[in-house]
Amino acid sequence: MNQENVRPGAGRIVAGIALGALLALVTPLLLLVELLSPTAAVLLPSVGLVALYRWSGRGTALFSALLTLLSSSWYGGTTLALVTLALSVLPPMILPRWQDKPFFEQLRLSIAAFGIGVLAAVAVIYFNFGGNMIERALGQFPEMVRTLPQEYIAPVVEYMSSMLGRPVTMDAFYELYDSVIAELIPLYQRLMPQRLFTGALISALLSVWLSNRMRAKRGQAAPGSYVPLRGWALPASTTTGLLLLLVVSWALTLTNMSGGETVYYAVYGIASVAFSAQTLGSAARRLCYTHLRPGGRRALLLVIGFLGMLWLPDALMIYGAASAIFGSRGVLMQRRQNQNDGRFGGDGK
Repeated sequence: MNQENVRPGAGRIVAGIALGALLALVTPLLLLVELLSPTAAVLLPSVGLVALYRWSGRGTALFSALLTLLSSSWYGGTTLALVTLALSVLPPMILPRWQDKPFFEQLRLSIAAFGIGVLAAVAVIYFNFGGNMIERALGQFPEMVRTLPQEYIAPVVEYMSSMLGRPVTMDAFYELYDSVIAELIPLYQRLMPQRLFTGALISALLSVWLSNRMRAKRGQAAPGSYVPLRGWALPASTTTGLLLLLVVSWALTLTNMSGGETVYYAVYGIASVAFSAQTLGSAARRLCYTHLRPGGRRALLLVIGFLGMLWLPDALMIYGAASAIFGSRGVLMQRRQNQNDGRFGGDGK
């Protein structure tokens, strides 16, 4: 019997339905919070849907996806439902179609799917809000927050009161939220493309890795469909392309060209994620030569990734770029290997 076709037990299905319903209810809020966070966001609902699919089955994931769309429609109408469909529902639901392909081919297809989802979400927002879509879209947030039940907002207000050392009324919270949105609008006009595309890239990486890891642990993964983190390394062509794009986009900022700064931020964000993944792959390879147990190595990698993304994102990126150029699997080493293969009649592999 094909293990992939074994249905999950009744208990897991019931638990999956409950978790799927919870995920669907919080997805609209998660999307809004993530898009307003100061660092590159992972689209948590997407990764959650992938995990639910693998843990509790296709039917449970479909139930959660449909409930997510209904929840988004209730929170923000048809526009938010369509944006949620493009960003957090369709990309993770089509990933299983590629599950038996080689791991890095799955990654490329997943990145393309999430990227197309971002473009579709932007198209929906543009169609509804016109050219000034960021200002008008962010301008909807205060009204949307005011439509939420106050018991959802009360914990935030209580936390603000404890931080400020004085009571904060609900009206004062709404006024503060309005002022924050007004300050964010010009910033997001420059940073929103970066926020969306880096979020999509991180989501694609995590979704493919998590899905295939869960299959591998159950013995369901096809040969070559799962590669652990220690096997991750950027191809020489990707490294070279990212570095060239960084230089070109930085040069655009010096010309004062309209949109040049936005392009640079977007390219920088994508390069930062790619080189940070290279850093973690390099760290995982080095940790294999230590005496740490597998659990200890995984914990240390989580600490490096989490703390690095929060406090030292540039350090992660710089180390990753150096590793991608000078490391054992870097551009220079690959070029030297290709030259040696050509010199001695090798096949270049």
